[in-house]
Amino acid sequence: MLGQKVRLSKLVNKDKKCVIAALDAGGFFGPYPGLIDLRSTCEKLRESDAILLEPGAIDICRDTFLTKNPPVLITRLNWNTDYCFQWQYSRSQTVKSLSPLSAISLGADIGVASLSINTMDEEVDSKNVEIFTEIIEQARKVGLPIIGEIYPPVKKYSENEFHKIIYTSCRIAAELGANAIKTFYTGSKFKEIVESVFVPILVLGGDKSKKDIHSLKQVEASINAGASGVVFGRNLYQAKNPLSFLRALKDIVNGNISAEKAVEKYDLS
Repeated sequence: MLGQKVRLSKLVNKDKKCVIAALDAGGFFGPYPGLIDLRSTCEKLRESDAILLEPGAIDICRDTFLTKNPPVLITRLNWNTDYCFQWQYSRSQTVKSLSPLSAISLGADIGVASLSINTMDEEVDSKNVEIFTEIIEQARKVGLPIIGEIYPPVKKYSENEFHKIIYTSCRIAAELGANAIKTFYTGSKFKEIVESVFVPILVLGGDKSKKDIHSLKQVEASINAGASGVVFGRNLYQAKNPLSFLRALKDIVNGNISAEKAVEKYDLS
């Protein structure tokens, strides 16, 4: 759909890669370190190519988007028990939280919808696919592009098992109609995922790293493997200097500098 292509092109295209600041953790954890003063954090990270917020936080952070050349506004359209680690849920259930039409009315350019599959429960898998595809269908009608979020059910995986589930799930999400995919970097085989999925792949930051260089090297590797950008949460807003870390991310993603040079340039750890 043309509307989806126009909106998504603000973020990624064949000549453009992106850095997205994910400031939506409060929707799963409540008050969260680095996001207690959400308005202030959002404003500090306005140099991001895009910012991901929960729907109720958009008005709180509105000043960041009411400026010249604002970041692209992304919001979340469903809620997934996989992300509520503090409550130790285990059934990977998803519910719709916002319609694509409402997302546009709030000012969003792009929506995020998670897809939990391989839960070992056919009923849960099929229900999650039903919710995901309903969002995709509604989004097409109003021209809102959807980033499909692939975050495997919480359990322990070997490296090969983790790669395989990401490899399979990303293709399924694209086949179901996602316009882009947000998921984990899986290591040396990650290029297989990029080559098997016909929409842009965005790599999430994952667990908080002890040193900036660890996260930045992963970013460099994922971009070299063909990723179209990164989506960073706590490794960004919990950094000692979030703005310097953001600028380092942007330099690496745009191919201007290596991870090691970025650490030196921005005085990171």
